[in-house]
Amino acid sequence: MIKAVRQKKRRKQRLLFAGLLIVLLAAAGGTLHRLSLSLQDISRIIQLAAGKISTTQRSVPAEEVVLRGTIYDRHFNELSVSYQLFTLFVHPVELFDRHKVAEDLARILGTDKQDLADRLKNVQPVIEVADDLDNLQAAEITALNIDGVYCKPREERYYPAHTAAANILGFADKGVGLAGLEALYDPVLHTGEFRKVDARDVDFAGAETLGRTSADIILTIDVRLQKKIEQQLQGYRKKTGAVRGMAVALDPGSGEVLAMVSQPGFDPNYFWHADEKMLQSRMFRPEYIPELIQPLLVTSAAIYDAGLNGDVLPATLRAPGYGITKEKLGQYWTLFGFSRPVNGRVPAGGKKGTNIAENGENAEMLSGGQLAVAVASLVNGGTRVTPCFFNALYDHSGQQMYGRDAAAVKKERVIPPAE
Repeated sequence: MIKAVRQKKRRKQRLLFAGLLIVLLAAAGGTLHRLSLSLQDISRIIQLAAGKISTTQRSVPAEEVVLRGTIYDRHFNELSVSYQLFTLFVHPVELFDRHKVAEDLARILGTDKQDLADRLKNVQPVIEVADDLDNLQAAEITALNIDGVYCKPREERYYPAHTAAANILGFADKGVGLAGLEALYDPVLHTGEFRKVDARDVDFAGAETLGRTSADIILTIDVRLQKKIEQQLQGYRKKTGAVRGMAVALDPGSGEVLAMVSQPGFDPNYFWHADEKMLQSRMFRPEYIPELIQPLLVTSAAIYDAGLNGDVLPATLRAPGYGITKEKLGQYWTLFGFSRPVNGRVPAGGKKGTNIAENGENAEMLSGGQLAVAVASLVNGGTRVTPCFFNALYDHSGQQMYGRDAAAVKKERVIPPAE
């Protein structure tokens, strides 16, 4: 009997609760109907509420943080990499026990406890206590759960090779590429998806977008060769007294740039210390007189003029200039393409970070790019190639490597192979 009464009472309670729930749902539905909220509005309200909750809760910094993509050389040596660092801020007026706070923070920061306690007596609303903290330090400080103490994260770009390949890499600041390859491939290196129009060098292998989280770039550059050539050019400049110089190592068959040096250079870790001339890459700027390669041009013209069965006389027996007239030499100059502009996706110097495509702004001068491409066509079977710096891309979201698009590097036959 008692059991039956209890069951009946519980049944009434459930019915009462169900009825109350229906009334509340109906009221809520009527309110939403009167407000005419869309699904987007409801989603926005939920997001705002979630954001408000997250700001009131203290959490240890996430271990997996999506940062700007890394740039590697052809052997996967880091050339440009991002790190997450933290800045420690304190609101002195919110501290309950400043001496205890100073003791805890000093232990983590490795600083003097008394000096830190004196700093916390500051009357300013907010003071910056420490900078360049790593993830472990930030996690320890956050775990203290102290009101008025918080760590603010930031992304820092670092160039391990310092001056090596600086004129190719350029630099980035506050997560944005401002010059060189950092600017040219900014949509790729920046976190988030990108399309084919943002990365014309990449073979997407049928995919419409890549880089849902982040993507890394592998260049054609060999940083060891780059450093070696920089040292050699530096020694040559000291020996000759040259104020500036440029050197390039180019694979004549593929057009891959293995090294490219422009001096005087700069350290992209401190790019603000460099003037505009240091930031500019001289590889694709017309600064050299054609007479510099006159001996090479004359010899090449003589070999070409002699044909398959002809012999070029040695210097002791030949006539001056191999007897080639000025007009004929001019024809070969055009045929070999020494004065043709070098187009393609190449890094720009300066702070604009735009692509460089030579447009004949100074027809009487040649650039290092023009010299390199024209000479390459003489030694690789007569094929003119486009210089390229991009080798491959690694997509972290799909954990897949994507190679260079074959159409991105154009090849043109300027001299018949038999000749």
